[in-house]
Amino acid sequence: MYWSTKYSKGAWVIDDYATSKWALTSPHFSAQRASRWLTTAELANAHKRLGPFKDLLSESVVFLEDDKHKATRKRLVECLRAAMSAGFECRLRLMVAETINAAVGRRAIDVVREVAQFIPMMSICDLLGITIENREEFIDWCKSISEFLGEPIELYDSALRAQNAALAMTKFFNTQIHSNNFIHDDSKILFSLLRSDEFGGTKNRRALFAQLGTLFFGAYETTQNLISNAFWAFSEFPLEYEKLKASPYLIDSVIEEILRYFSPVQYTGRVILSDTTVNGLHLKRGELIIVDIAKANRDPAIFDNPNKFDIARVESKHLAFGYGHHFCIGSRLSVLELKIVLQNLIGGAIDLRRLGKPIPLTNTLYKGFSCLPMEMVRPL
Repeated sequence: MYWSTKYSKGAWVIDDYATSKWALTSPHFSAQRASRWLTTAELANAHKRLGPFKDLLSESVVFLEDDKHKATRKRLVECLRAAMSAGFECRLRLMVAETINAAVGRRAIDVVREVAQFIPMMSICDLLGITIENREEFIDWCKSISEFLGEPIELYDSALRAQNAALAMTKFFNTQIHSNNFIHDDSKILFSLLRSDEFGGTKNRRALFAQLGTLFFGAYETTQNLISNAFWAFSEFPLEYEKLKASPYLIDSVIEEILRYFSPVQYTGRVILSDTTVNGLHLKRGELIIVDIAKANRDPAIFDNPNKFDIARVESKHLAFGYGHHFCIGSRLSVLELKIVLQNLIGGAIDLRRLGKPIPLTNTLYKGFSCLPMEMVRPL
């Protein structure tokens, strides 16, 4: 653990596996950091203009703690599980097969745009029970939010863009509700939440919109980077891809290794609730803790030869989805989407050829690509 001025107004950074795992469950640290986050944005009193964004973030399950977090998380998990049990996997398999088949044989495609973004966006729309007319608009909203979240030092302009995106997304959901333009089915998340005690009343709208935005953004952003990283991995390590095609039973360990090695979410944060001492260091109430997930996932004390991408690796102890009571709600969904993508690739013996220069994300929070030109070829 060490102090760094890279993040916010300074933060304690944890980058080993054992301490990271402990920090993610410690009662000394809290995920309720939305208010602190936005009040550190640049420019005097600028945070006052970010009140709507702070209110939404503060209601999100990601930033809740204690009984409210437990109740909200329980409801969201129940809704997501029900939505994923209602024939979703069959529809997902069909959609992925159509997406991959449409890409195979074309001279060059941007895997990010045509595969990695499309699949998670259509998946979460299915689960929520909504239809999006303008996919590019939602992509832009998610991009604005991710760019703000990925800034180690908070900047007012990007915070304002993220707020505008979050409010635009909220307006979309509000319009869907008032126009009844969503699927009325208990298996769909939006309909189910509207019928619940926690989110059904008009007084609960802000909390409802916070969870809908969180589910949409989280399911889209993390999974699109996970899928992009998988394509990159197999173009970067073609021998591992050939090993997978020859041994399809390795698919589960492949996914775990992609999560560990590339860690689509690079770090997470907590706020210190009370003065405490860790490894001889005095941590003060209100200071920020950064858990460096990417480095923890390559801790040599836990993982043999951690900087090697090995699809047959036995260990599956990574922290890519977090740990403890804030473990990622959508982890099962992300893994399922990637698994079906990989099954289509290896089932069709599809070769992956990198074309041109990929453009990695400049975002420090997320590991992925904004453009990944490739060719997908099925043998004759």
